[in-house]
Amino acid sequence: MEPSGYPCRHVSLANPRGNDETNLPMLLRRLADLLVELDIHQEDVLDVTISSQITERGPWWSATVYWSPDTMDGKSDHPTPAGGEGTPEPDGRTFNPA
Repeated sequence: MEPSGYPCRHVSLANPRGNDETNLPMLLRRLADLLVELDIHQEDVLDVTISSQITERGPWWSATVYWSPDTMDGKSDHPTPAGGEGTPEPDGRTFNPA
């Protein structure tokens, strides 16, 4: 039996630990750059969440974008990032399918 539901992917991004971890505008610019890099179309975006963890320096911001890249025939028209699925990148990105 095929699972029912709406398939989506997500990618999470956080500022690197250090002096810039509390810089929300920097995270939002990096998030916009990531959407362009991954060729995520605005009409495919389902949700964007912004959250923070409190650290000794203040809030450490992170963001997650959820999108549905599948076409009507069920085939993805967007590539998987070079790091692969579920692979943390040095700059704080993690790509995961739903």
